[in-house]
Amino acid sequence: MEIAGGVKYYMSPDRLLEDPALKNIELVLPEWIAESEPAMSQQDIPKWRAMIARNLSFQQKEINHETVTAEILRIKELREKLDSTALFQGKNILLAVHAQKNQKNDDYFGTSKTVE
Repeated sequence: MEIAGGVKYYMSPDRLLEDPALKNIELVLPEWIAESEPAMSQQDIPKWRAMIARNLSFQQKEINHETVTAEILRIKELREKLDSTALFQGKNILLAVHAQKNQKNDDYFGTSKTVE
């Protein structure tokens, strides 16, 4: 990938924590997320920590209990608002997956409406 000024930047999982927006991920305490979303699985908490850390970084907000709780609410409201938005409708999209169903026998990529 090429970024401004012709500098080449190569993405790799090893460089994930070099993302400046993730430098304060440890400040997003898992218990704050669990408190706001008690039904959330423990497996989902790390991705929410990353999402919240990045969002607050982009918004140039301090990471604390209040801002984390507010960001969780903002994300949930935005997801609810955009839930019925047809992202792929009318577009030529190629969907390629190695299996159509996951281990729970659910659609691997989204719902049947997504695949349609």
